[in-house]
Amino acid sequence: MIILKQCLDHNIVPVIIRDIHKAEYNRCLNKAQHEQDYKGLEAYFEKEQKYYQESTIPMIFDFDEL
Repeated sequence: MIILKQCLDHNIVPVIIRDIHKAEYNRCLNKAQHEQDYKGLEAYFEKEQKYYQESTIPMIFDFDEL
């Protein structure tokens, strides 16, 4: 929830860690914390942001059309 809140506070597309990718997130986070290698975590966040956009944009509608 912290990542979601921080993204929304800074007008960044949210990152929601889905259960099916939680292991991948944990691997990327562990590598970032222990090896200072953030490339995997950045790539993971970009992938999840793209999924969020592709999932939510079709839900947006114009109130004038109602």
